[in-house]
Amino acid sequence: MTKIKFLLILLVATVIYCCSTNDINEESTEVEFIEGLESKISNTKDSDQQTDSFRTIDEIEDLELKMQWVSYLTAQVLFRDTNARRQFEEEFDFTDGIDVVALEDLIGDHAPYDHFRNTFKTEFLFHYHYTSGDGSSPCDVGKPSGRPAPIIDGGDLILDDDVLFNNYVDYLLNDDCLEYYLPNGLNTMTLGGWGLPGTYTSTAHPLTDSNNNYAFTHRSLCNVSHSRVRPSTLGNIIVVRPFRTNTSCPYTDYPQLNFTDFLN
Repeated sequence: MTKIKFLLILLVATVIYCCSTNDINEESTEVEFIEGLESKISNTKDSDQQTDSFRTIDEIEDLELKMQWVSYLTAQVLFRDTNARRQFEEEFDFTDGIDVVALEDLIGDHAPYDHFRNTFKTEFLFHYHYTSGDGSSPCDVGKPSGRPAPIIDGGDLILDDDVLFNNYVDYLLNDDCLEYYLPNGLNTMTLGGWGLPGTYTSTAHPLTDSNNNYAFTHRSLCNVSHSRVRPSTLGNIIVVRPFRTNTSCPYTDYPQLNFTDFLN
């Protein structure tokens, strides 16, 4: 009888272990990311450059998610509208070594790129409404978690799409200074003569000193998959990262990070 009980316990333990293995594998990347953030915060606080303010893990995750969404929406914009893609390409001048452009130059109030800004607005509204259950999706694709911005509460007012997008732009540009970085330049060759763009990989600065980060590979509007970007990754990579200014964005809470080192 004792042997039977032992075998039953062993069988149950084996089943639980097998069921848990897949969940552990799926969550391992996220666990490594969180551990990296905790380590980075600890190292920063122990450094000689210690400041009075540090971002919590939640704040760091929020900023990275904000940047991941901007990069993701941008890659989708490049597939959705040819004129928007041309305006994005025109802002970079790789012959003169310009591979960095401020986000404000493309979506700010005074940005001259109407096609890009309007298409970016379309992508934002689609994902904002679809994620909150107010819209429908023509395809199920990989994307960053949550929605592009926190739920905007208008109280008793029903906010129209213009207000929602303007609030989103303020959310992006007022609290942080963000820029695009294209480490491999931009291959403007089309595929198969159909006038379609090539593959894009969207990602963001990990806000640690890691040389890799999770990303999304965009092959079309309805073909987006989870991936990972490293210094060896080839093709069109769109990185969104912070940049420092002396006044509005000193980022003293990241004293040891040089944002330009990632994938450089």
